[in-house]
Amino acid sequence: MPSYIHSHYRKVPDTPCNRAVIERELHLYKKGTLKSGKTGKKVKKKSQATAIALSEARKECKYYTPYGHRITKEQYQRGKKLGLKLHKA
Repeated sequence: MPSYIHSHYRKVPDTPCNRAVIERELHLYKKGTLKSGKTGKKVKKKSQATAIALSEARKECKYYTPYGHRITKEQYQRGKKLGLKLHKA
């Protein structure tokens, strides 16, 4: 069973790609430059920053190899045709 990174109700698989994205977003929050969606206001709550980080990780790391390396949708589809073991988050 895979392990997960989660915050209350949201979660993503614990892969190197997801960890890197989450670390980057939380670093921006600590630095004070993380901004929310359409409004572009600064994020003040850590829980909101975590939710944004998980959302970004879901978007950026949708397709990945068993080793956690991110791949494109085209690479994923080509690999599935060849019978490779690839994952979709």
